[in-house]
Amino acid sequence: MKPYKLTLLIIVVLMLQVGFLPGWQPLNVVPDLLLAVVICLALYTTVTEALICAVVVGLALDISSGTDFGLRLGFYTVVALGVSLLHRAGLALDSLPWRLALAALLTLMANGVILLGLYLHGANLPGRVVASRLFIAVVLELIVMMIVGPIVRRLASGGEGMLSMASRGKH
Repeated sequence: MKPYKLTLLIIVVLMLQVGFLPGWQPLNVVPDLLLAVVICLALYTTVTEALICAVVVGLALDISSGTDFGLRLGFYTVVALGVSLLHRAGLALDSLPWRLALAALLTLMANGVILLGLYLHGANLPGRVVASRLFIAVVLELIVMMIVGPIVRRLASGGEGMLSMASRGKH
């Protein structure tokens, strides 16, 4: 992916995630647009580009949230690295069913860590509310993944990765 496309993608996605989606909150759940973008970048670009995006968006979200500093940075970085390495190891994760499965699993993991932290700090969370919110979060993430996947694939197919250009001395 060309550097300007990656930069523009990161800026637009961050603005939507931090500015628009928290105000919209369909069914009182904020969709995780960044997770879908990080997964798709890990599948359609170089590992370096996926990691750059994961670190930048994770750090920006951690700074903007003011709580759980480092949680999103670590989570998105591990997602980018794990998905990139699994895909490069030969698993065909770029098909729609695999992308949706990854999105659902990682959404459950991310929300599970947060809910576990709340539980360990003494929060009394009704099981029914937790289950319904998790279900809504997964459904929203699947919808986001179906929208984001083709967009990121198209942006990524338009040019070489920055790593491959740098290794040959082209910029």
